[in-house]
Amino acid sequence: MGDIALPAGDSVVQRTQALLKDALEHRGYHVTQDAAAPNSASVSIDQFWAWFTPGFASVAFEARVYCTLTIHKGGQGGTVVIKGDGLNRGQIASDENWALAYDRAFTDFLQKFGPEMDKAGL
Repeated sequence: MGDIALPAGDSVVQRTQALLKDALEHRGYHVTQDAAAPNSASVSIDQFWAWFTPGFASVAFEARVYCTLTIHKGGQGGTVVIKGDGLNRGQIASDENWALAYDRAFTDFLQKFGPEMDKAGL
């Protein structure tokens, strides 16, 4: 009921990289693995997890994705914490209910990304 597994060959790191790549590219950054690139970013995955809370008539499926992102751009740098939370209510612990909770956390993360980057001056 509470086991969540990623498909073979997938990982939390890969999911986080894809999420951040989408967020950064949406802001106009070009994302590359080139170590010689003039700008760089590093990330700490602070939380990437989900849990459920049983209730009388339904179960709350909750997901959380929190990251600390440090960007060095043009000789300047900054750090920002981005938090995404997702909630889905259902009656059975299915893969679809867990996936929807994570999808909502990813959407929340992406919606908060721009404003948090702006506050940090990035």
